[in-house]
Amino acid sequence: LECAGKHRSLGVHVSFVRSIRMDSWSKQQVEMMRQGGNSQVRKFFQKIEIENSPIQTLYCTKGASHYRERLRERVEKIMS
Repeated sequence: LECAGKHRSLGVHVSFVRSIRMDSWSKQQVEMMRQGGNSQVRKFFQKIEIENSPIQTLYCTKGASHYRERLRERVEKIMS
């Protein structure tokens, strides 16, 4: 719950949080998590050498915006 609270505080335009048991998931949301979930985003943060930064820094950088945009594009391509 602590991590979920931190992500929720960033706003839905930056990070979205869903419960596996309490929330419903669209097919697109499931695919977003498959393609860009925790493991993948951690690798990305390591690649750009910010993995030990505060959460606000991690998710509010130009690099993170780029990651989200490429992820959306990839998922849209898969879903079409």
